[in-house]
Amino acid sequence: MRLFFVGFYKSVLGFLMPKLISDGEEVFYASSEAQAFKILDKYDFDYVFVDIDNVNFDIVNFMNKHSTKYNVKWIFYSYLYEENFIKYLKNLGLRAFLSKNIHPECLYIKIRCMLHNNDEDFLVFRRKYYRVDVEPNDRTVVRIWLPTVKHPIIGKLNQISMIGAQIRLIYAAELELIRKNQYLSRALFKMNGRSVEVSGKVIHRSVEKGVVLMFNELNSFAHEYISRFIYGKMEKYLEVLTEEKEELVKVHV
Repeated sequence: MRLFFVGFYKSVLGFLMPKLISDGEEVFYASSEAQAFKILDKYDFDYVFVDIDNVNFDIVNFMNKHSTKYNVKWIFYSYLYEENFIKYLKNLGLRAFLSKNIHPECLYIKIRCMLHNNDEDFLVFRRKYYRVDVEPNDRTVVRIWLPTVKHPIIGKLNQISMIGAQIRLIYAAELELIRKNQYLSRALFKMNGRSVEVSGKVIHRSVEKGVVLMFNELNSFAHEYISRFIYGKMEKYLEVLTEEKEELVKVHV
């Protein structure tokens, strides 16, 4: 199959492209609208993958120009999506939606499954909740408020995902104030200078692991900021994996 990636970071491509090329796929990529138009005018593609968070052009106009001319299956890759917008784009040829923050290996597996799927149903591949380790230079502070304690309990993030976090308390003795299965109505996470408020249930507590909090549904700001924090950590992880593969992402440009 001939695949076209638009707007993807080189680190993500550097992880995916060697695998897809070794599978026998023909892979192209573009980083700008002009490049994308030029390549689409020159070649026919089975699938076009677009990182819609990382393109600065009108995606509806972009699809309109090429969906009617070519029988292209479009795949979007994004943090968030709006149901009505997705329904509208389905009429222009949108075939599937890939959520960001899934593990890079999981992203590759989902792409492979999609390429070999012959059903006509619209596909939504939701994220696998990939945990990232939090480093000291990420400058995280956690404040947890309890109804029985006047001051907030202070901690730092050890790990975080889109569904929960592992928190190490600064004062280990304060672990006794928190019970397993306790609902925390307010916890403030400060990460890289920005603060988000979350709530949730304590699913584990121990001296070794600290407090493991399973989030309630996140508000839109918390969802987006935690997504970006996790994706930024993934970017660094992928850059390490692809340090020796920089030339591979230049294939077919």
